[in-house]
Amino acid sequence: FKLHRIAGNKGQQPRFELYDLVADREESRDLAADQPERIATMSRALEAWQQSVVRSLNGEDYTR
Repeated sequence: FKLHRIAGNKGQQPRFELYDLVADREESRDLAADQPERIATMSRALEAWQQSVVRSLNGEDYTR
């Protein structure tokens, strides 16, 4: 599966699109409305990854 996070305008929450790349290589059928649990799981994983990148950029995951 592939998750697209689309940023909202100021004050708006982002929205998500979800695609099954095995069954829909062209990404023509958005499954987000049909699979909210998968969106929740994948968006939490995305958030954790983004936070790890920030820590890495700040040098927090390197010993000094």
